[in-house]
Amino acid sequence: MAIREEPEKKDIRYDWRHTCNIMSSHTIITTRMKLENKDSLIIRQPSRANQHAAQIYNALQFKQSNPGMRKKSVVPH
Repeated sequence: MAIREEPEKKDIRYDWRHTCNIMSSHTIITTRMKLENKDSLIIRQPSRANQHAAQIYNALQFKQSNPGMRKKSVVPH
């Protein structure tokens, strides 16, 4: 599997459980708000990857999301 082999090529040697624990810290935060007209505003923003997660992403040549990027949507009532 690439997720297990590629980091080892870059001298990143975590066992699978530790890798999963590191990667679980990188999440997407969703905020929902009700507007005055009863529509819903939804904002989704990724958290910033910690140093270890960033090393794993780089070893996998995985493009990291821009932490400043936000996805906004309005859901009609």
